[in-house]
Amino acid sequence: MQRESGEPGEGEEEHRGEKPFGAVGIVVLIVLVGGGIFLVLRLSDMSSVQDCVWSGRRNCAPVDVPSGR
Repeated sequence: MQRESGEPGEGEEEHRGEKPFGAVGIVVLIVLVGGGIFLVLRLSDMSSVQDCVWSGRRNCAPVDVPSGR
């Protein structure tokens, strides 16, 4: 039996479309890791402000006031 030129042979696999899915997977992984790092940093900042407030201090979160008009 002859194999047509467009068909994969025995033991061969067709790899069409695998590269875009791999690239999408890498992008999703990068976004998830970046989001996780962002959340950890924000939660850490909020925790330190909360600890400051619970200890009874008043100047825990400084407010930037624009100078002069």
